[in-house]
Formats: sequence, structure tokens, C-alpha cells
Amino acid sequence: MLGAELCCSRAVATLEGNSTLVKILKKVVHSTSLRINVQDCEPLAVVAVQRYLSDTCLPSQPGPSQVSASYLYDVTLTDGELQTKCFLAPDLNAVVHTNSLRCGIEIKIKQCCYVYDEKRINNGFLSIEKVELGSNISPILCSISDLSALPNVFSLQGNLFYANSVSQTPLVGGRKYYLSLWNNEDPYGEMRNVFKQLELHITVDASKIITLSNLEMIWRSRLKYPPLLVRIMHKSRLRYFGKPGKKMDVPYQVYFEVADCSGMMSMVMWNDLCLEWYNSIYVGSVLFIQQYTVKPSYQHRTWPTPGDPQMKVFKTVEVCLNPREPASELYILPEKNVKPEWQLPKVRYHFISRVDLDHLPHNYTCDVIGLVIFVGRCERLRKKEGAEDFWLYRWVHIIDGTADKPFILELFSTSQPDVFEHIHPMAYLVCTQMRVVRDPDLTSSTQPYLTTSNESQLFITGLGLHKSHKGQPYTTDPKVKAFIQWTKTQNENDLLQRTVIGGYYHFPPPPVTFAQFCKDNKAETVLTSSNEVMKMIANLHYREHKRIAFLGSIASVRYIHHSCTAKVLPAMDVEEEEIFFSARSSPPSSQESDGLAQKSPTQKRKSELHQETEPLTAPIMQLPDFSPSSKFPFRRKRQQRYQTEDHDTAAVYQQSSAELNNKENEENNPNLQSCSRLCGGESHVCSVHAVQQPEVSSDNVWESDIWSEVKGQLSVHLHYGCLLPESIPRKFDYHHRELLVQQLLLHPAKHQCGMHTWSKQMEEHSSLLDHGHFEVTILGINRQFAIDTVFLPVTSTEDHRKLGLLSDLHSNTLLSCVNLGYVSQQQTTGTHESSVLPPPDSIVQTADELNRQHFICILDVCHLGEATVEVFLNQLYNPLPIAQAV
Repeated sequence: MLGAELCCSRAVATLEGNSTLVKILKKVVHSTSLRINVQDCEPLAVVAVQRYLSDTCLPSQPGPSQVSASYLYDVTLTDGELQTKCFLAPDLNAVVHTNSLRCGIEIKIKQCCYVYDEKRINNGFLSIEKVELGSNISPILCSISDLSALPNVFSLQGNLFYANSVSQTPLVGGRKYYLSLWNNEDPYGEMRNVFKQLELHITVDASKIITLSNLEMIWRSRLKYPPLLVRIMHKSRLRYFGKPGKKMDVPYQVYFEVADCSGMMSMVMWNDLCLEWYNSIYVGSVLFIQQYTVKPSYQHRTWPTPGDPQMKVFKTVEVCLNPREPASELYILPEKNVKPEWQLPKVRYHFISRVDLDHLPHNYTCDVIGLVIFVGRCERLRKKEGAEDFWLYRWVHIIDGTADKPFILELFSTSQPDVFEHIHPMAYLVCTQMRVVRDPDLTSSTQPYLTTSNESQLFITGLGLHKSHKGQPYTTDPKVKAFIQWTKTQNENDLLQRTVIGGYYHFPPPPVTFAQFCKDNKAETVLTSSNEVMKMIANLHYREHKRIAFLGSIASVRYIHHSCTAKVLPAMDVEEEEIFFSARSSPPSSQESDGLAQKSPTQKRKSELHQETEPLTAPIMQLPDFSPSSKFPFRRKRQQRYQTEDHDTAAVYQQSSAELNNKENEENNPNLQSCSRLCGGESHVCSVHAVQQPEVSSDNVWESDIWSEVKGQLSVHLHYGCLLPESIPRKFDYHHRELLVQQLLLHPAKHQCGMHTWSKQMEEHSSLLDHGHFEVTILGINRQFAIDTVFLPVTSTEDHRKLGLLSDLHSNTLLSCVNLGYVSQQQTTGTHESSVLPPPDSIVQTADELNRQHFICILDVCHLGEATVEVFLNQLYNPLPIAQAV
């Protein structure tokens, strides 16, 4: 903090009477123990929550013993006049893990201390030990137009000063960088904004360049190697290999596959060079490299599949670029300066169409392009049990016009956050180096899907050069051109009718048998006990998804209907039918009564829409940037065709009766304690929230013959049977596109001015759910534990969740509906033969055949933030055949 910052520092005496931060800092630095309990603290706003790797050598701090943590967090706070960066005590890490403490909210400090770094002169910081969480939208931040203009207040030897900006390095451990808040693969902070300029005037002497084939032959006999001139053929995601206790400033690694006229070889970039060059080197870039080393290649890694199968690949050695000893020199050459006599190969791709996918083998590598029609929310998958490291992923559907079915894409983070975060319906998406996933042990009806590899790259319309399609090598590929021609023949509104965004979606569905579900594991290692279920839910992190198998019986079933209304243009005629579920894909009609009406068939609605729309004409190379003021692909000037209002699915929350139950549970089960609103001090359980539901008819309720006797004697009853707004799929519309896209992303690390406008709830927008859900209570086999779950069946062939499910007719019992995932349409006889779906009470009452039977229940669990957890019933397996086989 000394030096330039202190030169512009001055005492903040003029702010002492108003600034909450000044009051706290003055009081704590002048206290005897350097620790205070803050009484009647004024609210503060959270500007940023930043994560970094912990260190075994933490500075000594007075007070409670340190909690072992893999990562630490710094929190930047403001009172509207000043801001300061504080250290969050490891005891409070859980409130960040659950996204309870996040940027944009209001907090009150209840206990804090001041910590001096004993190894640095005049360096100290405020450490927060207890905090009370307040409003989700801080009024302080709503009134600030430029956060960067707020001075940063700090203390030196008991005096208060301010600097022009907040330090960009972590407070503890001597680290020089922050990590992305929710994963380790994405670049964060300044690393996202570093771009190298093209080297326009570098002179390349081709006679002094060594080829890759010669380098492989002579690398052991040389200490210094001639320059390389290569083209980037593939680029991997960033790999972070930092570990607590290991001192390394920037522990990053990235692989490139580079090629020249003789073949292709791996090139690995280390540490500081990754931060300096990662954003600037693209697939297709030409590099001139000096001062590199050559080492035997690391064999336990993945290699991409070359686009040119005839290209020779050298896998015995790899080129290493280091920031020092020696410091590598590399230059990016403009494509116009690349001479033909250098004979550098062109980047080639292997695009497939959807019609090709059904015939490709497992693990086949390919590239795809398509129009996005479904985008799922961002979720996280724990890399290793007990660790704090997560993979970030989302599900996406794209169509290319060659088949009725879409590509199903499982997109993990590819270290391209700008692209990953801006995937939206009606955009062109290109994914390279994707791997086909199909399980030969499962039924032939199982849908294959594509997943990203370590070398996958994503490109989307409207994000500028090297992030969108403009100038990419694949633009001349015949299948890409064919796709562009197909989009020009399509009707925008017809495609909009197919778009879906968000909601509960987990693919692939569980296999038909439990033996297939277990695969190489024994049943006892797959099954989860009731105590483990409670502990697992209590330890979930924000947006973490898990699929668990739990042994129990069906105790009760009830159907809860969600009616919704909409206003539709008068030109759209509506017919009403008295059926239970709607199979429509367009917005619901305002003529609906109690959610029991259905529009005319889909074909009629599409023909009516077709008369008022125009074909798509925007070519892929000319699409504008993604920004609030810009237009989207296929965007036309047109009036808003409909407005949707959700009533029973609106954001009307009430306290669940589960609150008292959970309080009792916590007394007996410490692992169940939710994040308290008063963190680190006296705590109380966050109430379980549920969307306000209409009354349930007695015809739509079934209970087992023992449930009435058992439910009052349970040790634990977890209430997760309410359908949450975040679990409901929404219709995409251009008018609210930024809001819809933002709601699916993980909460950002830093607050941006105007971010409070994103606080509107998703339920204000058009819901695709025009029917109810089943609340299924599962009773543990020892009858001491119960959990309420949601079962949301597929009811329409147009539902995006239908993919991967069978299409056979079945008996529509509760068991068959859960096991197959959908409600089967029944043929009606009469003047006009048609297909309808059964009323809910007929499905509910079939649960009587499940009375006192044991099942292996497959549950999908996802933490949605704070104390909100989503639990869906996905499958029921009969354990009897397994027991008999044993």
C-alpha cells in the first residue's frame, strides 16, 4: 500500500461523521484486542466476492481457531461513500458456498477484527467473523452510478487513509491472482482482458526455421533449438494445478496442437505465459516461436482428433513455452503476411449433420453447427467427493434442419466464459472437437448426445472477432454453408415456438434396470442412507447437482395444479377441450379456465402464425454484437405477439410448515443446519419457501395405509415437494432476452451498476408449464425418515425433455409414468377420434398398488442458492430381482 497510493492518500476526517466503514475501522484498530462486536451496525453493500487458493502459512489472527479450507474469500464492501476489501473468516465460507453471501446484497457486520501481516510493513486488513445477511438488493448500490469512483479506505498504524482504487491482489497468503468464483477453468479479472497485438513487422527467415519432424529427431542432441513457424490447429481449456501450501504465482497450463508442413505436435504453455497469451492465440493463428524447450510428452492426457486424417502426429515429444529459464519469445503473424512457400497447413474440420449422428460410434470426434432452441441453466458437478473443485456445465439443444430431432449437447466450460455465458435461443452455435456419447449396454432407443472434450471450442453469433463466426476457418466448410442456406428458408416465428430456456432438465434419463445404473459398482456402494441424504443436502454447494439412489417406499402422492393464463392476438383462434394436460408449444390462451383448456392442434397454430411472419435472411457472417442495444439473429421489427401472466406460479412465497420440522431436525442432526441469517453467531433456520399453491382436491391425494400413523412420529421429514420458479421451463422472447439469459447463469463475482434490474423473478415471464406436478413423499425403509419430492412428467411429444424417453403406450399408472418419464396419450372413440391424456386423479389412485412396497428411488438434487434445494423423483427400481439374484 506504500508508494504511489500513499502519495495520494489523506486523512478522511471529513467523512468520519457519515461513513459506516470509517466508524468500524477506527473502533477496531484502537481496541485493545483488535476485535470488536459491532452494535447497531448500519447496512453495508457487497460489491465483490473474490476467491483464491489458501495457504498453509496464514497470518496469525487473534480469536477462534482456523477452519481448514481449500479456498479463501475476500469481500469488498461499501457504505455508499467509501469502499474497502475485507477478509472473510474461513468459518463463514459456507455462506459463499451456498451463494447466501454474494455481490449486490445488503449485510451488517456483527463481529470483526483487524489483522496485521507480520511479514509486510504497514499492511493490514479487516477480517469479518460474524455477519448478518439483509436485503437481496442493496439500496446503496442502486444509488451508485460508478463504483470505481469510490475511494478505498484502509488503516496504517491506526490512522485512516484512502486510495484511488481497491487492490487487485488477495489479502492473505501472498497470492498474486484471483480465481473465477465458481470454477477453476475460466480466466478471471485482468486475465480476461489481456490481448496481444499482431506482429506486423517481424522478419521471418525461413532458412533458419526447423520443422517439427526434424525437431523430433534432434531434440536430445541440442540445448538450444532453431525457431519454429507453426499454425495453431487445436487449443485446450485452461488447466489450473494450484494446491494449498505450494508456492507458485500462476499455476496454469494450456495445450496447443501446432502444425507445419511436416506434421503436428503438442505445445504446452506454462504459468505467467498463460495469463499473457491465452486470449490472444486462436485456432488458425500463425506463431513464430523462439527460446523454447523440448521434453518427452505427457502420455496420460487426451489428444484431439486431427481434421486431416492424413496428417502425421508426433506424440513422443512436446514443445514447452516458459516465462523464464529460458523466457520464451513468440509472435502472432497476421494471416496476410503468411507466405505460400511456408506450406503451413489449413485448419480442417469434420462437421456432421444430425442425421449422421445415429450411425456414429461411441467416442467419435466431430464438429457441429446448429440453431439453438433450448438452453439450460448453468450447473456444477463436483470433481471429487469432499473437494471444493467443480466442473461447470449446461445442456443445450441445437437443430440443423437435417432431422426432426436436435443435437443434445453437454457443454462443459471451455475457458471461454464470454461465449459460454451468452448462449441463447435463436443463435447459431458451433462446437468443435465434440465426442459422441452412447452406451451400448442400454436399449437401442437411448439417444446419443455430444459432450465437450478438453480441446473443444465454442463460437456463437454476435460476440466479435474470434468469439463469433466471422473470420473462422470453418466458414467455408460445405456443411456450414448448407446450414446457412437452410436457415434462410425458415420462418422465424415457427422456430420461436420451439424455443425453451431454463427449468429442470437432466439428461440422460436413468437406464431401465438398476443393474445398468450401478454398472461397475456394487449396489451397496451406490445406495444412499437416510443420514447420508441429509448430510449430502446440507453440504451441497450453489448450483451443485447430484443424482442419488435411496431405498424407501411411497408414502403419499398428491397432484398440485398450476393454472396460468395468457393474452394472445385475436387472430389466433382458440378451441377448448376438457383434458388434463396440454400438448401445446405456443403461449396459453386467455380463454382458459382453471388450466383445463387446450388450444387447437399445433399444426393449425403454426399455419396461422406462418401467414404473419417472414423467412430468415440474416447470414452467419453479418450478425451483430450481443448487447442490450443490438438486434439478435432473426430479429425483425414486429409488435409483441403476446403477453403472459403467471398467477399460481408467481413469486408469492409463504413459509412452509416444514420450518418447525426442520428446526426439530437440526437439533437432532447438526449436519442439517442451513445457512443461518446470522452467520457465526446465534442462528436460526432459513424457512423453506414454496410457491403458493391452490387447494388440492381429495381426489388428487393418495396415502399409504401406514402414513397417517407414521408421519407424526418421524425423526426427520424434509419438505422439497414444491415446484420452484427456477425449475419451470420458460418461453424465450427477445424483449426480455438479457434477463432470461442472466437468470440461467451463476451469480457474478462483482457487482455491476444496473445489475439490480436483473432481480425480477423468472416467473414474471412466459411459462411452458400449463399443468401441475405430483408431490411424492418417500418414506425410508426404517420409517424414521421421509422426504417430499417433485415428479414432473412429460405430457407432450413437443416437450424438450421427451428426448431419450420411449414413445410406447403404457398403462398410465403412477409407477409406469415415473419409470418411463411421461404420461401416455389414450385414444378416444366417437365422432372424431383423438388422443387425450388421463385426468390426474386416475394416475394418483393407481399408487394404491405401490402400498408398502420397497423401491430404489433415483433422485435429482440441485442447490439453487441460499436455502433453496430442488429435489426431483426421476426413477423407481424394484429391488426384488436384485435381492433374488444375490
